[in-house]
Amino acid sequence: MNKHRKHANLTRREYGNMAPCEVAIVGTKCSVIKELVQEVALKLHQHFKLAYADASHSKNEAPPVPDQLTFHDSGILESTSDYHMNSYLDKIKFAGYDLVFMNGNHYPGARQVLLGDPAVGDAGASHLVADQEARGSPRRFQVAELEGDGDHAPFVRRTTPPGSRLSSRFG
Repeated sequence: MNKHRKHANLTRREYGNMAPCEVAIVGTKCSVIKELVQEVALKLHQHFKLAYADASHSKNEAPPVPDQLTFHDSGILESTSDYHMNSYLDKIKFAGYDLVFMNGNHYPGARQVLLGDPAVGDAGASHLVADQEARGSPRRFQVAELEGDGDHAPFVRRTTPPGSRLSSRFG
């Protein structure tokens, strides 16, 4: 006779650090990451619900009292609140999105895209990867080149342990 179970054995949804489907972009300046995400979002927003997680670069921002929600007739909601990152609440906040892009310079992601930016160079990419490791982020990279001759691919291959998932547009 089968053992009685009180509840069904359901498979739970897998999450990254913030969302079920997240991509952190690293390897270049924050402004370039934001522009890239905006370009990609313009092509995908008709079919998917997208979000972008980034850190504020302002030094002297005080949290609002009370929380502020501003609605516009066009459907825009601007929200400013006193919110502190929380791994449990972040997953709830981003659960409704099909894809969450993250600025990997500030937040590690379950999947990462390393952009080969000549302005950052090999030393800059090395620093970004070391920072991601310090935060416990997995080393799964999709490598993309902004411009140049592909000199970041050897760096990624050198610093990625054997057996890690690595793919590249340039071999």
